[in-house]
Amino acid sequence: MIRLSQRDPRWLNVKIGKSISTIGNYGCLITARCMIFNKFHPGHWYWPDQAAREGVFIGNNMDWVNTKYPGMKFVKRVVGYDPVTVKEWVKKPDFGVVIQVLTKSGVHWLAVWDWGIFGKPVCFDPWDKTVIYNPYGLLGKYRSAIGYAVLEKTCLV
Repeated sequence: MIRLSQRDPRWLNVKIGKSISTIGNYGCLITARCMIFNKFHPGHWYWPDQAAREGVFIGNNMDWVNTKYPGMKFVKRVVGYDPVTVKEWVKKPDFGVVIQVLTKSGVHWLAVWDWGIFGKPVCFDPWDKTVIYNPYGLLGKYRSAIGYAVLEKTCLV
């Protein structure tokens, strides 16, 4: 999986849909989904600026059902977090997971790369491209995981 940052100068100031918000400020989910796409289809890059123009948004929020990425489809969005279920999805071939975490000032999304040996997801953070081995909880960078979404690889058309 290629690591991307929502603060990359190539798309930092690109507006999200028809809102006044930019990828640099509110594009963590867009960027995390692009990382999952690029995991599914290496060499067929899908960048956050393209996703921000092509996605369906209600304000800053992505319309999960109506946003169609080529080569990937939305399976489900879950409010709440069960690590056993998330691990099952992460380990399935042709599926990807993004996790929603609490921050000090709101919420943030991470792209799950793999499942770690300590029972936590190994994530790529779209804020700064860091690899996070323990994303949430007392020792983690973020307060807690509060939800997730599952994406499935499909054929590129």
